Amino acid sequence: QATTTSAPHGATTALLRAQYRNLAADEYRDDIAAPTGSGSSLGGIRFGGATYCWLNNAGGTAANIWKSSSTGWTAVTLYNEVGFTLGGATEPAEGTTLTQGGVTATVKRVVATTASTTWATNTAAGRLIVTNPAGGNFAAGAATIGAINVTLSAVQAAITLLPSGRYEMVVENFGGSVATKRIYGADGVNRGFEFDGTVYVPITTGMTTDTPLHVHAHKKQLFFSFGASVQHAAPGTPYIWSAVLGVSEIGMGDTVTGFQTQPGSETSGALAIFSRNLTSILYGTGVSNWVLTPYRQELGAYAYSIQDVGYTMFLDDQGVTNLRTAQAFGNFGHAALSQLIKTWVSGKRGKTTASCVSRNKSQYRLFFSDNYALYVTFNGSKIVGMMPVQLSHAATWAWSSEESDGTETIYFGS
Repeated sequence: QATTTSAPHGATTALLRAQYRNLAADEYRDDIAAPTGSGSSLGGIRFGGATYCWLNNAGGTAANIWKSSSTGWTAVTLYNEVGFTLGGATEPAEGTTLTQGGVTATVKRVVATTASTTWATNTAAGRLIVTNPAGGNFAAGAATIGAINVTLSAVQAAITLLPSGRYEMVVENFGGSVATKRIYGADGVNRGFEFDGTVYVPITTGMTTDTPLHVHAHKKQLFFSFGASVQHAAPGTPYIWSAVLGVSEIGMGDTVTGFQTQPGSETSGALAIFSRNLTSILYGTGVSNWVLTPYRQELGAYAYSIQDVGYTMFLDDQGVTNLRTAQAFGNFGHAALSQLIKTWVSGKRGKTTASCVSRNKSQYRLFFSDNYALYVTFNGSKIVGMMPVQLSHAATWAWSSEESDGTETIYFGS
């Protein structure tokens, strides 16, 4: 990160002011070091006042998470996971010590994963995220977390990330406090995950190939896509993937490319589920009343092009398109918006790598693998212009969000 120190109000024209800012940005940009690793940036996000990015290690054998700081990029520790059963008494607090004989470690997260989990009846089960143990390794058998008895399933396993995923993330709060606001993500080569900036928790869904590609949070339920399958966790419990508590699988019949919640009330909200050649609308609040309605055949979306600008924007084979809800809610209309540059947009099909919104400039930005981007500018709900932009590098991901003071930040990797 860097701060420019030009004197914009000393410029005599708007053009000169922009040139001053650009020169200052170029000067400070050279001072920003890249995180250590190899290949293209795999994903990134701004969360809790820090910037995070994913990058393969120098040998390309694993992926690492890097966090911005006042002293540069620092590597995030991924810790270990160990299974447990027969947890009794009460749920242990994070920071408590796990002890088995002379082996100890600090519990960073308790991941209860079964529908029958009840600490009071000694039936709690799941995984513990723990620091590197001191005094040796854990083993299958009895252990304690503070004064709470548990049975460990096996030796702890180091959490590692396979390389070269394409990370997609959302921020959601499935708990009841500020502290439970966390990142949820998927990358197509590893298990889905939860991350709070310090503790990384792999999420096990039970799929034979447990490598979701797209992620979304809707109605307090965590959604993943696996090819043409959409699955979601139990409401408010992103760790538990059990049909007993309301987990569901929805077969889409085509490869899912993304999700977007549509505007509506708590009782009438809907989820748009996009695939390459079909858009469907999921109505309802949970597995007991889900209704999946095909919206239109042959209208789909390219992955990583879907954004909310007050209504849903995305790239289809016909061009840049929006999906708008009627005031009565439940009825949808769409329009191809890029007819005047249809030839140019058609040449970008299959090259989409990322997208984001610029709130300050009222723009939808779409990035392609050939170093080009398309900026679509709005005035209210009316499009006032579309501008192809050529960049020095192809964006591999993009993220835009607001800081705590309302300032907008936009990041992309290349």
